[in-house]
Amino acid sequence: MTIRHVFFLLLLLTSSSCFALLGAPINTSSYAFGTGPASVTITDPDGERTTTHSSNLMSLAYSDWWHQDIRYWLQWQLLNADSQARGQEVGQSIQQQSVSLSLQKIWPLHSQFKPWLDIGLQAAYNQYSLRHTISDDGYLQQRFADRSSLSLGLITAMQAQWEMQHDWSVGFRAQQTLVPGNNINYRSINLLLHYQP
Repeated sequence: MTIRHVFFLLLLLTSSSCFALLGAPINTSSYAFGTGPASVTITDPDGERTTTHSSNLMSLAYSDWWHQDIRYWLQWQLLNADSQARGQEVGQSIQQQSVSLSLQKIWPLHSQFKPWLDIGLQAAYNQYSLRHTISDDGYLQQRFADRSSLSLGLITAMQAQWEMQHDWSVGFRAQQTLVPGNNINYRSINLLLHYQP
């Protein structure tokens, strides 16, 4: 199978025509851009667990209907955060790039509020730099080498959206990640801008 064949297969799987053949409505796919704050917890092998709220999360997503009231949500995220060194907590700068795939089910709680609840898996590449601790007097105590890790975790989320005009809608996504080991866990709220061609 050549690269051209692989590209054609991916294009077919993500196209609306593929889902039309399965009986779903045409033009069910949509794209979303999101940004917002996150509360990040870092478990570091050289110090105590650290939680920071000064972080920024950006996301790009593609979604389409899968079956009846269930759709899938394919998402790429970029997370940047800085944690301060306190006591035995390691100060550092963190960057995480992740890809996640989840299934969403709509829950019509009200005529004006029909949130999506979803669960899925996330694969991430994590980078930790400028790692250090400080003394009780506020002076640099120890430096640590930069490190990186790969992680696989569970995500749960709730999101909602409201139509604006033409092909655009706005919404929000509240998400939590659960990752075992010396990695990054976070809770976030993103404002979303959706486009459905």
